[in-house]
Amino acid sequence: MGFSRVYGTFAEMGLTDDVAFIGSAKLGLPDNAIVAFALGADMINVAREAMLSIGCVQAQKCHTDHCPTGIATQNPWLVHGLDPVSKAERCAAYLRTLRKELTRVSAAVGVAHPSLITCADVDVFNGDYDARSLASVYGYKDGWGELGPELREQVLRLMGTADHFDEQGRTSWRPELVE
Repeated sequence: MGFSRVYGTFAEMGLTDDVAFIGSAKLGLPDNAIVAFALGADMINVAREAMLSIGCVQAQKCHTDHCPTGIATQNPWLVHGLDPVSKAERCAAYLRTLRKELTRVSAAVGVAHPSLITCADVDVFNGDYDARSLASVYGYKDGWGELGPELREQVLRLMGTADHFDEQGRTSWRPELVE
């Protein structure tokens, strides 16, 4: 709710393309991240899920220097059980998988990048057979949550897909874009 209200304030003033909106708080799962992108986040911050990928057990002892897994401590005895090489590989695998899933959802929606997903692309189910768009749930006006033309063009150019997508960053479903 807070993000949508802040974003709405900036959107009313026409400043959304001048400010980097960074979403955080449990956005390390594709479905949550997609909602954040649709609401106008330019990027997401992933912390909890990355910590879980390297073995955090959420003992909530980070601040005590007594993390039982050795991840959030400077205690030499506890750190001794931590293998940085294997943990780095696990975290990298998590981040690669998250990125792959986000690009797959983007392709399914028909856009080149998650930042091009809009509120109109995402529905929230609120009953057995009832759904509402994110725009109606969060009170977004037309165009809110979308990148401006210059930023959209930059994303398409960076993705190397400018020739496969229209000026809105959209295409019809093409399975070869998923892989």
